[in-house]
Amino acid sequence: MSAANADDKRNPVYVSVSTGATKINESGFDDSMSYGAKIGMELPWVSLVAGYLNMDEFDLQNTSGTYVGVNGYTLSVEKRIQIRGSFFLDLTGGLYFWDASSRFLNIDVGDDNGTNLFIGGAPRYQFLEHFSAFLSLEKYFEVSGADIFRTAIGLSWDF
Repeated sequence: MSAANADDKRNPVYVSVSTGATKINESGFDDSMSYGAKIGMELPWVSLVAGYLNMDEFDLQNTSGTYVGVNGYTLSVEKRIQIRGSFFLDLTGGLYFWDASSRFLNIDVGDDNGTNLFIGGAPRYQFLEHFSAFLSLEKYFEVSGADIFRTAIGLSWDF
């Protein structure tokens, strides 16, 4: 079987997992860890991607038991551009369907939810035929009234 025929039979589905740091654009809050997973399907020009992203809890500095927790789902389009050989650049944009819960001195003070835009970019290195690693930089606009920035590392498996 020729290489061209093998490529024709490649499944256009991929999955990715990532972990990283998130920073809320609001003074007085500590940064938090985040983790996510997504599944994508390559189409001729872009990929359609669905995912889950947990931004954990943003703690209010110097106040025990006071935080905002954010998590939700993403729906986006992604464009992978080959730079050279095994190096790529991923560009993404879409919607973040989020839920936020707030506590003040260990007392629930309310929940919030919404849908907002996000954008991102990720340099990617394909180190095996079906596996690649990436460093993702993302911005989530106006999540519960504040912009959130995320920097993450991750792994992808292309079926």
